[in-house]
Amino acid sequence: MRIERFGHAAIRVRDLAVAESFYGSVLGFSVAHRYPDDDEVMFQVGNDDQLLVQAVGRDAPKADPALPGLHHIAFVVAGGEGGLGRMRERLAQNDVEHRLLDHGDHRSVYFHDPDGNQVELYHAPERKRPVSGSPLDRARAFVYESARRVDRAMFETAFESRDGEELVAALSAYRNADGGFGHALEPDLRTPSSQPLHTEAALGTLKLAGLRRPDIANACCDYLARVSRADSALPAFTSDALDYPAAGHWQSGFGAQPSLDRACGIVASLAWHGAMHPWFDAARVACAEHVQSADIDEAHHLRYAFEAAEVLLEGAARDRALVRLRAMLDHADLFVTDTPVDRYGLTPLHFVPTPDCAARAVFDDGLIERHLEDLLAHQCDDGGWPIRFDPPSDGARIEWRGNWTVDALITLRAWGRL
Repeated sequence: MRIERFGHAAIRVRDLAVAESFYGSVLGFSVAHRYPDDDEVMFQVGNDDQLLVQAVGRDAPKADPALPGLHHIAFVVAGGEGGLGRMRERLAQNDVEHRLLDHGDHRSVYFHDPDGNQVELYHAPERKRPVSGSPLDRARAFVYESARRVDRAMFETAFESRDGEELVAALSAYRNADGGFGHALEPDLRTPSSQPLHTEAALGTLKLAGLRRPDIANACCDYLARVSRADSALPAFTSDALDYPAAGHWQSGFGAQPSLDRACGIVASLAWHGAMHPWFDAARVACAEHVQSADIDEAHHLRYAFEAAEVLLEGAARDRALVRLRAMLDHADLFVTDTPVDRYGLTPLHFVPTPDCAARAVFDDGLIERHLEDLLAHQCDDGGWPIRFDPPSDGARIEWRGNWTVDALITLRAWGRL
């Protein structure tokens, strides 16, 4: 005896008419059978009857995602990425909140029906033969197959004993005459003009590779001095950046607002590079004061503050600042502590990328251990790592995956996992 095929999924709803409108009008399922005596409707999905909806009364509570039971129901969307995109447009037109999750070989959209049942829509993944070998060997194949030149150069510097000049040369393609960096170095912002966001990415890339370049840092200060506020606050980008394609989270324009939170990350990198510049001298003082006194409630801004505390403060002042920042992090937006990680956000490994970080003292070893295991487990069949947000294009997606893959490898090696 054996199970022949999947029969159907059954979910409970409060109002059958509301549910029928949602699954029929919004998702486009057709009604196959009605069972009025039992307050049930069977929907046809594809060629089979696969979704049974049962009404239990309008006073029933919504489905509780924290309790054991049905986690979600999933349906394959025809038409690949294009079909999934059209379904997202339909959800948006009907004011259905949803989130996109990248699984590496395919993407899924998750949302809830009117009764709180979680639904997944995904396109059938392209089946490729899994890359064989160690995690590093598999990632190497992915990097050389798919990553940008700058990320390949980063990989070669970190893992193939290159001297770093190729990385500097690759970054020079993103550099502008004003001393800043542009040209979509940070793939979510496609403008060619210099932007603090791209300049931060360039300085951070060199730092991650261990390449101290005060000459590049000083030239960046020339640019930053022109776009900063009088108190040294910096925006992520200037308003003209949105004349070019950008990811949805930037398109609201909030990144054009200057803040010392963002300046802290850039100033931390400049300090590491050994910058010597009047703008940097003033910004260093402002950022050192900021990390010791400001209330910060967003994980990316707290990451910048951790980085600044590490290089701008010393001794007891640094220790106090790290304890203070760690307390704020537990309540910050976009900080992810749960594993497995299935949504976008910063994990503890973004704050403690190496065992010798001063911040390690304020993070639980067990928390770090769980996230290292989770990071390694998320390597995809193609050898790369997935991203968990929606970039402005498919090209930007593959650019990000190359970048995230190299970052993941560097973190895992630093903690002795490769």
